[in-house]
Amino acid sequence: RALGNRIQVVINNQLAPLIGKVCMDQCFVKLNNIQAKEGDEVILFGDKSAKANDASEIATLLNTIAYETISTLSKRLERVYI
Repeated sequence: RALGNRIQVVINNQLAPLIGKVCMDQCFVKLNNIQAKEGDEVILFGDKSAKANDASEIATLLNTIAYETISTLSKRLERVYI
């Protein structure tokens, strides 16, 4: 919930702000001029080369550690390990 209005996600290699509060495992993103469609990948955190936040940056915003940031994600979220 604390990430709302504080981070950006990556959609189609473009940054889009997360708006409002995060509810359970759902959130809202302001697309601005990003052309997005259902099924497009949205990166909350990941590889810096993809412009994404890393877990440490998110942990700093949440006043916690990176491990806690990753381990508390819902089991419903797809995980892709590289």
